[in-house]
Amino acid sequence: MEREIAEIIKGFRQDSIEIEMNQEHVHKWISQFSPDTQNIILEETLHILKEWYFPKDKINLFLDKMMDYLKSENENATDEEPMKDIYFWNIQESGKSQSQLVEMLNDRVNQKYGCGIRTGKLISEKYYVYLDDGLYTGSRLRKDIKRCIEMIPEGSRIDVIYMIACQSGLDFSKRILEELCKTKNIKINILRWREICNNKKIKRHDNGVSYEPIQDCLWPSSKLSKLPEISAYVEKLEEIKGKKVYYCFRNAGYKYTAGIFSNLVNRDIVEEEFLKKGIAITQNIQEHKGLYPLGYNLTPSLGFGSFCATDLNISNTCPIVLWWGNVIEKGNELDCWYPLLPRRISAKDINPFDADWTLQEAEDDGYDDVFDTCPDCGCGISLRNDGGNGFCIDCAWNH
Repeated sequence: MEREIAEIIKGFRQDSIEIEMNQEHVHKWISQFSPDTQNIILEETLHILKEWYFPKDKINLFLDKMMDYLKSENENATDEEPMKDIYFWNIQESGKSQSQLVEMLNDRVNQKYGCGIRTGKLISEKYYVYLDDGLYTGSRLRKDIKRCIEMIPEGSRIDVIYMIACQSGLDFSKRILEELCKTKNIKINILRWREICNNKKIKRHDNGVSYEPIQDCLWPSSKLSKLPEISAYVEKLEEIKGKKVYYCFRNAGYKYTAGIFSNLVNRDIVEEEFLKKGIAITQNIQEHKGLYPLGYNLTPSLGFGSFCATDLNISNTCPIVLWWGNVIEKGNELDCWYPLLPRRISAKDINPFDADWTLQEAEDDGYDDVFDTCPDCGCGISLRNDGGNGFCIDCAWNH
């Protein structure tokens, strides 16, 4: 399995990493985990990367599909110049995936049609495209589009196109940006090739609860909530915030699917080990705003928990055991862990949010409102501790 994983990720950040992404590299990474979990972690990592790792050939397939879509949508397209009068934004700082994707798209258009795409200085275009590899929290998109709107004429059109998008970030960003665009009569479309399901909200009804059973981001089971190192970490989060943290754990009493994992048993094992090791890493480094064991997030939590990557980079919203660390020791805090997919880390990557960034408050949707009493122990039942069968989560297993 180590060899198979190495074969999948061999093109990761090609020519910018100091080592070869080979079987020895994968072995060094997996050896950091508890011996009894290593085979399962390898098995699940291989299973997930087969579906959710995007090498150059998959990226090119995405770009080809995007070209076909834009050609069909562009009123000014010709057979010789299908991207005529479309402006492609390239506004992220140098080295980010957007600039690499725009360059790759330009090459694909040139190969197929013998022409390039419009970037650089704005003229008076009416059709704009914002292209990027992944939307997770949506924070960068919202900031970038706000800047773009200020620079373009009223009545324009913006197509935002992602290779991968998380459902929660996409839905939230769409609501915010559609309202913003109305101020200049701008039409905005937010499109994605692959979607990650991660809507964690649970709604209480008279006849029970409703929730999204498919959860593609890591979201540890509530069975872990009483483990000493995990409960201590959550207590620290809540101490800092001054109140309870919502949706830390996936309710073990509800019928969630395995998501991106092959089965629920393996999911629980991988999430527990990634969480424990991630907590250990955070305890060995200085505090970074928004950094949690399962990746960066805009709200206090165990982390965003995405698990996907491309040949271009890996999101810092993924569990930190995947990307945090140095592959060659450099005498800094990154030496505490050896990463599988070493992310391009600069001072801004470690602190990716603007200086004026503040934590977002998770919406209080009645998560802790008591709606029943456990017949066994007499405790109040809320969405936090609902066992799914009329008992609290601690007593549900007896029935």
